[in-house]
Amino acid sequence: MSPASSPLTTRLREIEGRIVRACDRAKRERSSVTLVAVTKTYPIAVVREAMAAGVRHFGENRVQELTQKVREIPGSLGSDEAVWHMIGHIQRNKVRDVLAFADVVHSVDRLELAEELDARARAAGRRLPCFVQVNVSGE
Repeated sequence: MSPASSPLTTRLREIEGRIVRACDRAKRERSSVTLVAVTKTYPIAVVREAMAAGVRHFGENRVQELTQKVREIPGSLGSDEAVWHMIGHIQRNKVRDVLAFADVVHSVDRLELAEELDARARAAGRRLPCFVQVNVSGE
């Protein structure tokens, strides 16, 4: 089956259409939205197929799986290569690996983690884009 007609590329075209329609409704530029393909539990071959279809941002929720995949397909924020997003819970003892392998972190959920990421990133001379999770419902 050619990459242009695989189930993955068919699904990506459907998702792209939904993103374009949502951007039109919100009067936003399509370029202002980033599709992050969550590849947890999928083999590296699927990541390669998605890259061939134009996907560049990939999310992993386990540090070990992130490190394995980044070793196969290195990331580089701001390049045409893969951009790796850490989307899962991070234990403080895994910060070193996250800093070494993730281009973006989505799961900063406590002050101690933010401080650890900041200290290690500064020591490495690196800026690490992060998203902070905030509980606004008070639950």
